[in-house]
Amino acid sequence: MPSPQLLVSLYRREEDAWSRVVDISEAAGREELDVHDVSAVVRRPDGSICIREAREVTPTDADPWGASWGFLAGAFLSFPIAAAFVGGGAAVFAAHRRDWGVTQDFEEEVASRFEPGTTAVIAVVDGDSTRGARRRLAAGARWIDTLALHALSMA
Repeated sequence: MPSPQLLVSLYRREEDAWSRVVDISEAAGREELDVHDVSAVVRRPDGSICIREAREVTPTDADPWGASWGFLAGAFLSFPIAAAFVGGGAAVFAAHRRDWGVTQDFEEEVASRFEPGTTAVIAVVDGDSTRGARRRLAAGARWIDTLALHALSMA
């Protein structure tokens, strides 16, 4: 199985970058691409950084899932209501503590490396989806590059 690939592409206009994020997200929804994460990182002309996520797991999103799994586990152990509360709380805690794809620190680091007034699209895709994702990112891009995640140092 090919390793996940990190793709980064730069755009002059935020609207162009966001349309690429939406295109990749829709392709993932149709199961045309296997996408782990995709976001637009905007470096405004004043140097400030704005991160636009296509989909982010929030504590509100995580709570029902955790509660459901906790209830199911609790049904086997004869205390479903207590397990639902514990599961929901654990899911909220996990959503607060973990970014489910590319971390915000990484996105901010990428943004700090390009000139103000530029927007980057950062995507993590499975290796088999790299070609299709690159093709979608190429429309209007000033620059695009790919890096295999196994090549990154995890120091």
